Amino acid sequence: MLLFFTGISPKPVYLLIDDGKAQLKDASIFDKDTYETEDVLIAEYGKHSRVACIGPAGEKTSLIAGIMTDRGSAAGRQGSVLLMGSKKLKAVVARARWSSCGR
Repeated sequence: MLLFFTGISPKPVYLLIDDGKAQLKDASIFDKDTYETEDVLIAEYGKHSRVACIGPAGEKTSLIAGIMTDRGSAAGRQGSVLLMGSKKLKAVVARARWSSCGR
């Protein structure tokens, strides 16, 4: 899946990909760290969901920030964090709908 984001959101949002449909949701979780963000979103969408998010450093478009997932895996130094922070995109959530998951 390839995603393109154009424009800047007037308020913080996260992208939910659920059952093949994508929608932007209000991110009242802005200013939370990545562990808190992941915990809130996993609690809302289920343990088989996956979250990639930025923390306060990413929200401020810091050059040392990273995109975090699975409570500690990081992707950084490729510009995606700056893109997410500048567009007020807190997280991307992919919700799984299968019942037999290996995790």
